[in-house]
Amino acid sequence: TFAATRVMMEMKQPLGQFVTRFIGDVFTYLTRRGEAVHPGPIPQCVINELIACREIQRARGGEPIVVLTHSMGGQIMYDVVTHFLPQLPELED
Repeated sequence: TFAATRVMMEMKQPLGQFVTRFIGDVFTYLTRRGEAVHPGPIPQCVINELIACREIQRARGGEPIVVLTHSMGGQIMYDVVTHFLPQLPELED
């Protein structure tokens, strides 16, 4: 038990910092997310980049757009694609 307690005590601070930062990021995104027709700064940034990718896609004959995300970026991309884009008529295609 001494060894297990020692390991847990060593992991407590870094794990606590990670969890606090991650939860803070989630709440910041949810607070500043905006509405479907008025995206907040983070979704708007992603939407702008997707628009730029769409223009490149058209210029290259329709090759697929591939998006790689990590951690919270996956949730943000899913939110943009499923919530924001369907509500913006100028981005129907």
